Amino acid sequence: MSGALFVAHNALIGSAVRVETTDLTFTCGVLYCIDPESDNVVLLSKRDAKEDDEKPWSVKIFMGHSVTTIRALSSEDDENGAVRPESLESIRQSLQVDAHTLADDGDQEAAIEARRAALCALLTKSFIPWESAASANGSNSDRVPHILVFNGAARVQPPFSAAAVECANAQILARLQQLLLQL
Repeated sequence: MSGALFVAHNALIGSAVRVETTDLTFTCGVLYCIDPESDNVVLLSKRDAKEDDEKPWSVKIFMGHSVTTIRALSSEDDENGAVRPESLESIRQSLQVDAHTLADDGDQEAAIEARRAALCALLTKSFIPWESAASANGSNSDRVPHILVFNGAARVQPPFSAAAVECANAQILARLQQLLLQL
């Protein structure tokens, strides 16, 4: 039945969960989304420290037909050594680019502006339409405007890293993140 997983488990989106599959395996992480039509499940899970320190989180996608159970993590899961992320917000915070890695305290704005200029040049070189736009929030974006790509279909905000891309279209999102990794 299409949409059954979404209807049953959409309240758990953003929470730490355990996804069990038909092959009797399970994965713990933060439930990112459930596709209401296909019941495909997207889970963000923490990688082992030894695997890749640069990317501490991985995305796992489960086809809807292979998922048997989605349940909130319990204390029993903690005892079995399951990774228990606090929430989707904790992942967002861990993925934020530390402004101190871009430059010294006095040069942060200049480094972000230089990164923005490099991104604009790369978008132009790649024949991707973009425009500069002012920010609505009161953060660093007021001084360095964000970039709208494809007439607003995607937005890249300071510090102009792969984690700073907002887009509903998965293909555009992946392509922009790929371009940002070239900077």
